[in-house]
Amino acid sequence: MTNHDQTNSPASGEETIRKVYVQDLKDRERIHTVFRVTRKAKVTARSGKTFLTLTFTDRTGHVDGRVFENPEQVEQGFLEGDYVLVQGGITMFRNKPQVVAESIERLEPGPIDAAEFTPPPELEAPAAEASPASPQTSESEAPAPVRQERAARSTGGLRAQLESLPEGPIRAVLLALVDDHRVEEGLRRGGKGGRPALTAQIEGHLELVQRVAASYPRANSDLLVAGVVLAGVARALETGDEARLVGGSVLAAQKLHEKVRHAEVPFSLAHQLTHLVLAVEDPRTQSAVRPALTLEAELVRTLVAMDARLSHWEEALSRDGGEHWTRPLEDGRTLFRSGPAAPRRPRKERKPRGERQERSEAGASPAGASAPRERPPREPREPREARPPRPARELPGELSFKPFSALASLTGVNGSSDQGGKEHGDQGGNGSGSN
Repeated sequence: MTNHDQTNSPASGEETIRKVYVQDLKDRERIHTVFRVTRKAKVTARSGKTFLTLTFTDRTGHVDGRVFENPEQVEQGFLEGDYVLVQGGITMFRNKPQVVAESIERLEPGPIDAAEFTPPPELEAPAAEASPASPQTSESEAPAPVRQERAARSTGGLRAQLESLPEGPIRAVLLALVDDHRVEEGLRRGGKGGRPALTAQIEGHLELVQRVAASYPRANSDLLVAGVVLAGVARALETGDEARLVGGSVLAAQKLHEKVRHAEVPFSLAHQLTHLVLAVEDPRTQSAVRPALTLEAELVRTLVAMDARLSHWEEALSRDGGEHWTRPLEDGRTLFRSGPAAPRRPRKERKPRGERQERSEAGASPAGASAPRERPPREPREPREARPPRPARELPGELSFKPFSALASLTGVNGSSDQGGKEHGDQGGNGSGSN
């Protein structure tokens, strides 16, 4: 077995696996090789989806790994320190290769040379320094190392992801921001509205950027990470009268200016970082201080706004509503459920009238309670007698009509007497009158 071959013993017999070292990993490469797992953690994004973050190690260094499909099942198959057979692909994230594992199989350590998976001391990952602090010490009175340790505890995986950035001014500025007392407190409280998952939301946005960045090679991955973190910092600072007057984005830009001066960031980079935070839209007003003018700002703005909108839609779709349509949103729209409808609340069954009456009689108090009035049964109504048909109206056999002149004379229109009118009418009836 050479240095580039590794043998495992599956059930079907021995199999020779070509060893691909960390230093030789290339973008968009498919791998089927062996690593040692030196770190394993399960992360839950704001959307509720869970994934695994891993560190794979061999004698040439360390590489980050992710498991997005069936993370719960994959996690149970191995522990930290195990040798594993990894199958998946390589993507570039933050200018560094990352393994997106599709399957991970634990190997027996017997035939494996441990030296091939033990990096030299200069390549070992730095360990986090622990600084226990007294619970009685206030945040403002605590020394800087204590404040940094508290920030690391509250931000969790977010700070670990920032520490994996390459050394440089962006990494220094972002770590200084999450270690800031006011920012750390805002992340811990969740910003405006007390969103407890604000840190998890930022971590979810970082994973979302990771998946999308590979499709836009011209975008700077470190600036994308900075834009996501700065957008989260703006949300964390959206509390108090000052935030109501100027907004969280402006406060985040001011806080960024403080950290930039101490980190000695070049002016051109400082302006790009400031533009990133000012170009992120406020999800409530859907507007930004400045329109996006860089590819990185537009990508961050689009992804953050999309995640906020779709998360709101997911909440609406999960709430009780109609069988296929949700309750109206703030803008009046109702969303159609293409999948199974949300379970309806069970309706209280109404008992028949007779059972309800018996229950009320059984539960009535005998003392001082009036007995229920019994209604006598109704007697059946007698059918009505059929009425005889109404007789047809009899009409005279002959009809006589008077001329209009005769009718006019009867009313005295011509000023003549009734008798004269009668005579005139008689003459007219004989056909000898004049018109």
